[in-house]
Amino acid sequence: MELLTAIARTIGGDPAVWAVRQVGYVIDYESNVENLETQLNKLVQTREKMKHSVDDESKKHRKIEAYVKDWQSQVEDIIKKADKLLTDKRHAEMGFYCFYPNFMTCYRLSREATELAQSIIDKIGEEKEFDRLSYSTPAQNKWTTKGYLDFDSRHSILNDIMEELRDSKVHMIGIYGMAGVGKTTLAIEIARQATKKELFDNVAKVGIEENTDLKKIQKDIAEKLDIELDENQDKDTRASRLREYIDGKKTLLILDDVRHVFDLETLGLSSGMCKILLTCRDRELASKMGTQKEFQLKVLEEDETLSLFENIVGDAVRHDLDIRSVATKVAQRCAGLPVLAVTVANALKGKKLYSWRDALTRLENFDEEEWQKKAYSGIEWSYNQLKDEEMRSLFLVLRMLGGRYLLHEDTLKYTTGLHLFKNIKKVEQADDRLHVLFDRLKDSCLLQDTTHEDLFTMHDLVRDVAKTIASRDQQFLSLAYGEEFKEWPCKEDLGNYAMISLRGVKISKLPELLVCPKLQLLLLNDFAVTKFVQIPCNFLKEMKELKVLDLSAFCMPSLPPSIRFLTNLQTLCLDRCELGDIAVLGELRSLVTLSLLKSKFKQLPKEIGKLTQLQWLDLGNCSKLEVIHPNVISSLTALEILNMNNSFNKWEIEGNASLSELKHLSNLTTLDINIEDASRLPPNCFSEKLRTTTEISISDVWDWSDKHSSSRKLKLKLSQTDQLDQGLKTLMKKSEELYLDVLKGVHDIVDQLDMDGFPRLKILHVQNNLEILQIVNCQSSCAIVFPNLEALFICNLVSLESLCSGQLPRGSFKHLTIIQVEKCPKLKSLFSFSTILHFLHLEEIKVVDCNNMKGIVVDENEENFEAQVNDGIKHFHLRSLTFQSLPKLTCFTLNNNRNITGFEKIILNNETVNSTGLFCHQV
Repeated sequence: MELLTAIARTIGGDPAVWAVRQVGYVIDYESNVENLETQLNKLVQTREKMKHSVDDESKKHRKIEAYVKDWQSQVEDIIKKADKLLTDKRHAEMGFYCFYPNFMTCYRLSREATELAQSIIDKIGEEKEFDRLSYSTPAQNKWTTKGYLDFDSRHSILNDIMEELRDSKVHMIGIYGMAGVGKTTLAIEIARQATKKELFDNVAKVGIEENTDLKKIQKDIAEKLDIELDENQDKDTRASRLREYIDGKKTLLILDDVRHVFDLETLGLSSGMCKILLTCRDRELASKMGTQKEFQLKVLEEDETLSLFENIVGDAVRHDLDIRSVATKVAQRCAGLPVLAVTVANALKGKKLYSWRDALTRLENFDEEEWQKKAYSGIEWSYNQLKDEEMRSLFLVLRMLGGRYLLHEDTLKYTTGLHLFKNIKKVEQADDRLHVLFDRLKDSCLLQDTTHEDLFTMHDLVRDVAKTIASRDQQFLSLAYGEEFKEWPCKEDLGNYAMISLRGVKISKLPELLVCPKLQLLLLNDFAVTKFVQIPCNFLKEMKELKVLDLSAFCMPSLPPSIRFLTNLQTLCLDRCELGDIAVLGELRSLVTLSLLKSKFKQLPKEIGKLTQLQWLDLGNCSKLEVIHPNVISSLTALEILNMNNSFNKWEIEGNASLSELKHLSNLTTLDINIEDASRLPPNCFSEKLRTTTEISISDVWDWSDKHSSSRKLKLKLSQTDQLDQGLKTLMKKSEELYLDVLKGVHDIVDQLDMDGFPRLKILHVQNNLEILQIVNCQSSCAIVFPNLEALFICNLVSLESLCSGQLPRGSFKHLTIIQVEKCPKLKSLFSFSTILHFLHLEEIKVVDCNNMKGIVVDENEENFEAQVNDGIKHFHLRSLTFQSLPKLTCFTLNNNRNITGFEKIILNNETVNSTGLFCHQV
């Protein structure tokens, strides 16, 4: 009885009832098993029904709910258990038939059958309660990129974007570029690869274009993701539905051809919820949308465009030499735009030679055929998005300038003369504004960068579209470089022109009088036969509103008398001219910019001193200029920019200008000047306002740079210590390129010239000094030295014993990539182990004619640095070593040979050698 009581406590309830139930399992064995068989048949039927339903849903590309899959899996387990039990039942019955009833087996089977039957009933009941079996997913796109070729100009961008898509921290990426450049095609290729590599559960593309209706955009997104949205719901409710669907799934959504800014959060695309790839024509628009990375897609290279033609047209381009010759020109006129190249190539597929020639003619004449309209309309759309009137005006002025390549400096001269920028009074402010607008036009893909920082270009088709826009109101006349000018427009048209640009055209004669009362800009420079074209005396008489005049590259013994009628003239460019008397320029009292760059004339007359409004005077490379009358320079008190590089150098000579006149130019910010004799330099001659592009040479040894540079340069040769006044020291501290010659009395560059360590300096040349012992003496200076220096050139420092003495502060020389040392007889090594770790970014070392140089890196028993050097030397970026005329050089590192490999070039005494011989053995 105690045992039964204990069992009752375990199972709960009356022990007698429990006992009866257990006996009942044996008594009701047959009925329990039969019930299991009945329920199993029902379950099998329900399973088959469910399977058919699931198959139907899968065929509709719908995802099966996880609980349905779990139910199916559990049902399979129950069916297996029931089948096994029924098999065991047959063994139990065999015992009965043999008159040996297996009571324990019957009990177990009966009990398990009862429990399984109940589980089956429960599972059948669950199936009836399912509210749905599946949920919608976007149909898996069979992404096709017909016509996409993996060109070099696309390959790297595609790989970079795929890499960004794998980065969990990056949620939104932008592709921007001019219309027709292939942004959509690239986006589809990215979608194809992302789908193939299973980076996302869902990949969908939605075209945005001009659509500003957020509900419509929501609908488009929902359709592509196969989400049902109620048309009657407001956008917030629909946004919640989108958010609910996307949340937790790996989704890539491509928003293609976005042309306006809209709120993604309002749509239901919360930040970080999914990956978004956005294509547009404007980098700023992409940035405003919230992109973390932007990639510019540029036009195809010419050879890539031709390859695209070959891929579409086939053998005709490859094997028919006549067609290939024309096809090359057609490809060029497609200007690297895939949308144009593909359309034209398909139109010409299978066509004969005359069709190719006709297509070329149409393309050359901007015929606005159907194949061109898409590209042109896209470019004009970008222009229409320029809401700033200054930017739109600048864009059209740039088109007026003619040639493919445009100089920033020329554009600045013209735009300041036109007063293109509002509320701008100073040239420096105009320069800043111009840089800002240039960046904006580049972001809009209406301008393109070049390898030269001050040179930019406008795409051929962009120029064509700009010309069309400019010509609509008949205010502009412009011909391309090299184009032949046949005849002047009629008098009525001339009367309406605001701008005329004939830069570099072929013209044989100018009219006696050009009546253009509304004309503000006239560019007649660089004619193909300029020296043979004369400017008639009265040619400029009827242009009283003219503000900008460029007559560069003319031969003019005397300026046309009618120039005095240009009382509103702001900018006058007479660059590369052969000039005689220019005194008449003194009558142009409104002149703000006068450019005589590279012109040949002998004197700057005293009449120029009357130009009190002049802010910019360019006398650069006027090699024949010998006379500047006294007080002319000092009279130009409004002057901000004075360029005299490689030009006048007869300062302080009787009848000529004095350097002290520079002190009167209180507004001067940019000065390029050459003073050969430092003894002529008055104390504190240079204003502290000098801060922009400035090149000052006080020396007769340094070559004058003829290349335009934005760096601040100072070139000094001082034979007296007192010549180094505070004004020069201030200029030194501001310099980015510093050239030092002689510098008598200086033995420590940092300690004596800039205790702050020259934080702005990028290039340093030091030569011909008898006293300098080291470039940096860290024992007397604790400041970080030369943190931005990129190149160091040392020559003929006869007392130099070391580059650095003492422990260099961290951050010193951290950007130095080039060091060249010549003719330093006392120098035994360049670096010690304690300093070499500051020079790990060095790429090039050149040491020539240093008679006592024994090793490049010297081990001075600095054991504390051994481990650091062993580790640090692995990170050297050295690519090139040149050692010449070093008779005592034995090894790269003295007393501690190390193997350093990976050099592109090693030159030893004019012979190329391998690194093993240099670093592992004695030289």
